[in-house]
Amino acid sequence: MASITSFSESPSSSDSVNGELDVPAPLKGVMANKGYGDDGTTVDGDGGWVRSKGGLPFIEAESEPALNPHASLKIVENMLPLTPFVVLFLAAFLYAPLSSDLETIDNNGASRVLLLTAHPDDEAMFFAPTILALNANANKRSIPAQVDASGQTVLSQPASNLFSLCLSTGNAEGLGDIRTEELSQSLDVLGIGRDRRWVVDNPHLQDNITADWDPHTISGVIKTYILEHGITTILTFDSAGVSGHSNHKALPEGVKHLLQTLPDGPTKPRLFTLISVPKSGKYVGVMAPVMAKVDLYISKTMLYYDTLITRALERAEIIPAGSKSPSEMNEMKRTLMPVFISGLPAYQTAFKAMLAHKSQLVWFRWLYLLFSRYMWINEWTEVKI
Repeated sequence: MASITSFSESPSSSDSVNGELDVPAPLKGVMANKGYGDDGTTVDGDGGWVRSKGGLPFIEAESEPALNPHASLKIVENMLPLTPFVVLFLAAFLYAPLSSDLETIDNNGASRVLLLTAHPDDEAMFFAPTILALNANANKRSIPAQVDASGQTVLSQPASNLFSLCLSTGNAEGLGDIRTEELSQSLDVLGIGRDRRWVVDNPHLQDNITADWDPHTISGVIKTYILEHGITTILTFDSAGVSGHSNHKALPEGVKHLLQTLPDGPTKPRLFTLISVPKSGKYVGVMAPVMAKVDLYISKTMLYYDTLITRALERAEIIPAGSKSPSEMNEMKRTLMPVFISGLPAYQTAFKAMLAHKSQLVWFRWLYLLFSRYMWINEWTEVKI
């Protein structure tokens, strides 16, 4: 409902007679229907039209109705029955792992992959999705258990070619021996064999957040392990170090220094670094794998239909046959970059591995375990040397 209120200024002589305002006939009719006379001030019962003697009428909008809290509560109550279905859908969506371009790193089991870390607990806090994905892929290639000549069952060994090299004992607080043992227990959980893991205790590579490790020193230390074990792929932090720790940031520089000194050829290792994400996307809990899976599914679907459309256009002779060779199609797939997204069982394994680092389980690390993106997702980029 709108209301007519008056201005304070007096009408001109042309607009009024004896102080009365001339009102157009249609408006008089409306006002008469609302109970107004020709003079005085009258308000109808619901507070609508108002006419002041000698004033100029105008229309004033009514105020917005107040929000009804009961209506909002009703909406929430109506949504509550759907909660179990939402939870079940989310659990089902999160259960299975998902990866992209695994072959770039794994090379169908032919790669000998070295995970290079700075401190005990790095493997569980930052790299668990990759470790578990590579081991799961290796287990698919395992030879079934067999019976030897003496009649004893010989269990199959995973075909994993994954190694771990940690460049310090984490002795910043004098807990080097304890943390080394905790690392061993964590790697047991993650599935890296005891003959494929090493911890370095070098006086020039001590755990210190303010110390910048020398790339030459790193290069000299890791060279022996890489050459002796025929490492073909190195995985480590990127130049931002994920958490910004100076020891983390030094590792890729040390690896690049080493690779620059090695001759080019098929045996020269490739370097992949873990992509650091901004803080705004680092601690979003289970939303991280949900959004990453949706993004990956969309990307894979687009590539699938691109291939389908290309082949259809070739068959219709709209474009030349073989316009995209198999190698080009594979290269398109690799533009997705290597991504490893853990499912719920893998996340639980990573959580268990971190629990082995009892000396590091201060209150904020519990929050990290619950909300960190890196407990679920690893995204890699190759560094060309």
